[in-house]
Amino acid sequence: MLGAMALNNMIAEEKSSAIPRYPATAKKVIFLHMAGAPSQLELLDYKPLLKEMDGKPCPQSYLEGKKLAFAKGTPDMLGPQHTFINYGESGTIVSDRLPYFQSLIDEVTLIKSMHTDQFNHAPAQLMMHIGFARLGRPSIGYWMTYGFADKCRDVDKPMTALLKDLKTRGMLDDTLVVWGGEFGRTPLRENRGGKYGKWVGRDHSLGAFIMWMAGGGAQKGFSYGETDEVGYNVAENPVSIHDLQATMQHMMGFNHEKLTYYFQGRDYRLADVGGHVKKDLLLLS
Repeated sequence: MLGAMALNNMIAEEKSSAIPRYPATAKKVIFLHMAGAPSQLELLDYKPLLKEMDGKPCPQSYLEGKKLAFAKGTPDMLGPQHTFINYGESGTIVSDRLPYFQSLIDEVTLIKSMHTDQFNHAPAQLMMHIGFARLGRPSIGYWMTYGFADKCRDVDKPMTALLKDLKTRGMLDDTLVVWGGEFGRTPLRENRGGKYGKWVGRDHSLGAFIMWMAGGGAQKGFSYGETDEVGYNVAENPVSIHDLQATMQHMMGFNHEKLTYYFQGRDYRLADVGGHVKKDLLLLS
């Protein structure tokens, strides 16, 4: 048993030292994970049609084939709960819930077409960070550390303040900042058990959510992908969790298909058999 473990570690170390690398645009990553899944429809994905449909019964076409965590029967549509205004030279529409972030909208790439296949918080968070919905795999941070193993041996308001501080110090160019939750929120009002509660809220949504990245070689003032007319599903340029992970690894200088770890008889990688680098998100694509 101990001999097998030692052999496994030796194979892994040998492979780590031989991992091919690209010129990295990012040397550091700060991942701001918004546990609990913030609503994209109240922050960065404004839908005029959804505003018009507020309070009306949800069309059955939106419910067919959908998995919902709590909503039952035919819930009402829920329009945007806050005001949206165009900001920056890019003219990006931003909610008044992000009054400080608005000033830096031209520094970020919005990924408006994220999607996942997990709609419960814990497995969806695992998918985001380890590329798999169950425990037992290394996190994305570990993959980066493993990839840099040889170098290692040689040695809110807050989110806006972070970006401003990094930019002021000249550190944003090679520091990748990533922001987002584990899934999105539906355009439907949540009715647990078929009844509306005291609070107005949205159900879990696999079909579409927003993340953003800034610095580290990401495009500036750029939006990628779109959702449908009510923000329920991705309409163009879908980005999966594994695509995001592969793109982050690429920005750190790694070929995500070659950054592998030998375990239980085969090579594993963060995105395992999935994931594509989304080069349109990069300054040097």
